[in-house]
Amino acid sequence: MNTNRTGGMTAVAVLNFIFGGWGVLGSLLLVLGGGVLAAVGGAAAASGESGGATAAGAGIGFTLVGLLGLCAGLLLVVGGIGILKMKPWARQACLAYAGIAVIVNLAGIALLGTGFGIGQIIGLAYPALLAYLFLANPQWKQAFSASSGSSSHSHRDQDNYRAAA
Repeated sequence: MNTNRTGGMTAVAVLNFIFGGWGVLGSLLLVLGGGVLAAVGGAAAASGESGGATAAGAGIGFTLVGLLGLCAGLLLVVGGIGILKMKPWARQACLAYAGIAVIVNLAGIALLGTGFGIGQIIGLAYPALLAYLFLANPQWKQAFSASSGSSSHSHRDQDNYRAAA
């Protein structure tokens, strides 16, 4: 495996930590708010008040989008760790994040009525950047390819054998 981490790779790892951390915090708040809204809406619907069922349904929608966002944020942080350690699994974590992030952003626009603003532009542009880096950029593809990781283990084993001899 290529152990020469570039400045760009370090920058992307730091961005993963920043965006992932904010995503986790925001998603936890969304899950909490969705849960409260679902509970209050359910209680209102049970007492026969109009709009209670709608509020409960919206709360469930907020909660589901929040849970997906939480998964995406955690994947982004894990991907950042993998990038810093130059691990082949960083590629899979970042690409999984990219897919989930696109779904979360589109669900936020369609289901939650968030509109299309700067948050959604960043929320769609960063996953696109990660997809480009890990799928189309030759330097990143080589650095994080699984096949180069297996050769690293064989070199490490040979070095350990020589040191023991």
